[in-house]
Amino acid sequence: MAFHFFTVFLVTAVVTFLAVYGTPFVPVVTLGGTVLGASLTGLAAALLGLFAHRIQPQRWGRAALELLGLAFVLTDTARFLPGWRLTPGMGTMVFLTVLCLLLTALTEWLYPEPPEDSLRPSQNKSKNKSK
Repeated sequence: MAFHFFTVFLVTAVVTFLAVYGTPFVPVVTLGGTVLGASLTGLAAALLGLFAHRIQPQRWGRAALELLGLAFVLTDTARFLPGWRLTPGMGTMVFLTVLCLLLTALTEWLYPEPPEDSLRPSQNKSKNKSK
């Protein structure tokens, strides 16, 4: 599980860095601020993916939790981190939406499906009764 955690952290941080650094929607004053913000977003994606896989066995439920969490983390990082600022406009909103969807898809793709025996006991009982 640690391998998947670090893989999600690294991939999502690099994608966030490239997206923020290469587009004009979130201007950042310093390179260090860009790296720190991308690292915080990558860490949040890895933690959200880990927790979502532990508490929610359905794929769409996990994706919804991850998407909401990443949107919150990304906008708050841009709001509170010194040097970051969001340029107002429709392009920024579309950019952040697409970035959150991309990070959610990467998180879902990089974490493996939880095995059947890792479900909560109440879920195992309900599956056994239906068979």
